[in-house]
Amino acid sequence: MKQRLLGLDEFHDYDRNAVVGSETTTWTWEAARDLVIDAYSSFDPRAGEIATMFFEKNWIHAPVRKGKRSGAYSAGTIASAHPYVFVNFTGTARDVQTLAHELGHGIHQYLSRQQGPLLMDTPLTIAETASVFGEMITFKKLYEGATTDTERLSLVMSKLDGMIATVFRQIAPQSIRRSNAQHVTNKVS
Repeated sequence: MKQRLLGLDEFHDYDRNAVVGSETTTWTWEAARDLVIDAYSSFDPRAGEIATMFFEKNWIHAPVRKGKRSGAYSAGTIASAHPYVFVNFTGTARDVQTLAHELGHGIHQYLSRQQGPLLMDTPLTIAETASVFGEMITFKKLYEGATTDTERLSLVMSKLDGMIATVFRQIAPQSIRRSNAQHVTNKVS
């Protein structure tokens, strides 16, 4: 599909991340907050309450600042403390989805604390389930609010690119571990 949209005769790996469509909406922090809370609340009121807590209690650091690490992450802490979310919010739809993604981790980490220090941590693949879910319910709200075909196309293509990257990031390390384990097994046998 991307090959056709880009008008390419051949599609190469380096074409995979080419931008299709254009984003016309710039999101304020307040509008992003409201949309993300609405997405989580629509799924489950308790999830919306926890997401709201992150905003109200300043458990999220969002401004882009000199010297701040790039990217985004949720930092789980200890069972007796709350997690923190770090994003670099610039007002794009991707930033809104990243915020929702990291809040998925944050909500999961917040709820997992009741399991105690030995059981509250989760493997990456399970942790990504909560975050990708939050991203997808927020994407649905973004898509429903898009006002032009160009904006909807941009959202869908960006989401497809992100989904491919997410799956690849999960599969690639597992493939390496499996290959290494097989190599060790063959050497020992």
